[in-house]
Amino acid sequence: MAGTGLVIFGTLRMVGGSLLVAIGAVAAVLTLPVLNTQAVLAGYGDIWIGLYLLLATSGGVLAHAFGPRWLLVTGVAVAGMLMIKETSFLWTPVLALGLVAGWVRFRWILLLAVLGFLGFCTFLWVYGDPIRVSTLGRLGFGNDGFVWPAKINVDAWREIVMWPALLRHLFVYPNWHLFWFLVPGLVLASCWYALRARVFAMMAIVTWGGLTLLLGFFSFSTLGNAVLDGTSVNRLLLHLVPAIGLLGGLVVLRWQGGLIQELRI
Repeated sequence: MAGTGLVIFGTLRMVGGSLLVAIGAVAAVLTLPVLNTQAVLAGYGDIWIGLYLLLATSGGVLAHAFGPRWLLVTGVAVAGMLMIKETSFLWTPVLALGLVAGWVRFRWILLLAVLGFLGFCTFLWVYGDPIRVSTLGRLGFGNDGFVWPAKINVDAWREIVMWPALLRHLFVYPNWHLFWFLVPGLVLASCWYALRARVFAMMAIVTWGGLTLLLGFFSFSTLGNAVLDGTSVNRLLLHLVPAIGLLGGLVVLRWQGGLIQELRI
């Protein structure tokens, strides 16, 4: 947890942020009740995934400010994240898409996404044996043809009751504090700045793209049960929260005109 605060503080200060904004962003993240809970539970890898994902996005931000050598931080963070938990494989393609968005045009991102999808399908075909997708089942090509994870399906009842339960976790239950009410505004502001600065495009794709992907898994798989019974929803959302905190600090700095010139490109 201390490392999470240091990364947020150091990154914002390095790109020209004021002491007040940097401390405010750290406080917004480190005072989360769910984060404090994770910090004292031995063996929980979710707080580490959140830290590694934060380091990965921080490396991208610093690469925009000080040169591509800072992408080494991103590479090390991804390597560390992949060693923690299978869930990390969910964030790696989202992170890769965000990093690409930081340097290339949108049409090339679409082309990369198509090529990545075709490449993944080719890998499954050549591998010849379905791979395990966490606890959701197996995906790939087997002797009986295409195999789809058994626990990914559309359950209309769960989808209907999941959203009120999710909103209660975020805005009512004491897992998160009132700063979560600022997130809808942060989504709009960061997407607005993403149209003008590629560093915000990178951060918006990683944070909101990752959140959308996670909500999709909640809706169309048995992970939705984790929302209803409250077992894992907060731990999975926690993966993205440190990066969201960093993005919030960057949005405030951009609004104040305090970011260094390189980040405006």
